[in-house]
Amino acid sequence: MLSRVPLGRVTLHRDLKARRHGAEEEAAVRRGLLELEVPTPGGVITVFVVHLKSRLTDDKQDPAAEDLRVAEAQTVRDRVLELCPEPSVARFVIVGDFNDTPGSRALKAMQARGKTEIATWLDALDERGQRWTHAYTQIGVYSRFDQALVSEGLRRGNSGNATARVAGEPWVEVAAASDHRPLVLRVRTNPLP
Repeated sequence: MLSRVPLGRVTLHRDLKARRHGAEEEAAVRRGLLELEVPTPGGVITVFVVHLKSRLTDDKQDPAAEDLRVAEAQTVRDRVLELCPEPSVARFVIVGDFNDTPGSRALKAMQARGKTEIATWLDALDERGQRWTHAYTQIGVYSRFDQALVSEGLRRGNSGNATARVAGEPWVEVAAASDHRPLVLRVRTNPLP
């Protein structure tokens, strides 16, 4: 994460355990959850950074690791809710490499628990109106694996002034560093009274 303002507290949550297949199997959320506080004139915004399991796996019961990503997303979501129990007033974003596309089970699991909405997905386009953030150039597949979710408290408290965009034109320069294009999130905050 890059920020124009100095960060406050930074916490790496490495104690997360994801449950798959009910309570039968427990697996660590390998990459953990990064929690960062960003001080703003409108108060602190908490940024949660995730990197869910890739689609590469040897598990024949879960050939694209989708079940594991869903379990990781549920575990991360539950930790976010422990830290921010009222998402309707909390000021946070969840960003990162979900290794899954909009509308996927993992993304839906991160957005809500039952009828409780945790965060709203932000659409993002590049300068040409394209949404892809990940390029698997060997087979010519371009996907939107990188996501940004904004809590209702942050979205509503700032008159909906949270936007995301896909950066990285020209692609040749970005590809030298990563197979992902950066997702840029901009949040304008209202000063505290």
